[in-house]
Amino acid sequence: MTNLELAEELDKYLGHEKYAKATADNLLTTEIINKQASRSGSVGDWYKQTSKQDKTKTNKEYLLQFADKGWYCADCVGAIKGILFFGNRFGGPSNSPDYSSEKDLSIKTMASKCTDKKTVKDFSKAEVGEFMWTEDYGHCALVTVAGKKDTECAPSLDGLGQVDLNYQPNWAGCGKLPWVTYSSQPAPAPLVKAGDVVTICDGAVYGGSAKGTKVPSAYCNKPYRVGKTQVVKNEYCALITELNSWVPARYLTIVSQVEGIKVGSCVKIMPGAVYGGSAKGVKVPSCYINTNSYVAKLETHKGVKEALLKNLNSWVPLKYLTLVR
Repeated sequence: MTNLELAEELDKYLGHEKYAKATADNLLTTEIINKQASRSGSVGDWYKQTSKQDKTKTNKEYLLQFADKGWYCADCVGAIKGILFFGNRFGGPSNSPDYSSEKDLSIKTMASKCTDKKTVKDFSKAEVGEFMWTEDYGHCALVTVAGKKDTECAPSLDGLGQVDLNYQPNWAGCGKLPWVTYSSQPAPAPLVKAGDVVTICDGAVYGGSAKGTKVPSAYCNKPYRVGKTQVVKNEYCALITELNSWVPARYLTIVSQVEGIKVGSCVKIMPGAVYGGSAKGVKVPSCYINTNSYVAKLETHKGVKEALLKNLNSWVPLKYLTLVR
């Protein structure tokens, strides 16, 4: 498997996978949750701990809500090993060698097998498909946008997410996995589609007729809606509705897929959100950011889709919401 194939196949799980200790890209079923929760030691203990997503539930109780509904599950190293050693569930490369004997490799052992190792200060040179590990070997990830972003499965992300390389504060290093063939080609574009809510990363440039022009920093790291996607001047781009501009998909990070939000959904409000409705434009207080809220109603106000959130009793545009469940 090449580094580009590995990164692309891992990113196919974005938005489809929940974090579950000692799993590896398995379908999230009641059977597998009960099996892992019944194990002794640290694995079974984790399923009894309080969920980071819902403090009224244990990790087991939280995951059971999503069981048998088409979700996948993995832990940090399982997400990577599930593709490398077992073959992924999205129909990726089927010609990988049989590495079933490697399935129980620890993060520390995988890190020790890496070559061309880099320290944190050299992460700007990190290549797509390089394996990352923390100081205590308790967490790992895969570089999926060279020198900028990694894809990792973590409880704090409620599953698999693509984040900036500095999202975790205690990375120790990264290196090339011995089971992967590395090339210097550019990273594959994120799987962005019309209707997604995305942020633009720092250093991005426009596509289309303005190709190569730097996107102002004031426009970066804020949520926008994708109007449509297409190849523009030989580059896969997304039309950013609010900016009426094309931006190459490789500069975008998916933060929400708003079509999944419906009445009764549990959502979180993103930083920088403002109210809709009669309080349109007023900044949402920080105490409500990244806390669970429930959708009471969905309406379109002046062309903007908005949700009435029960705990705020206020309207918030969908583009500022991420779906929890």
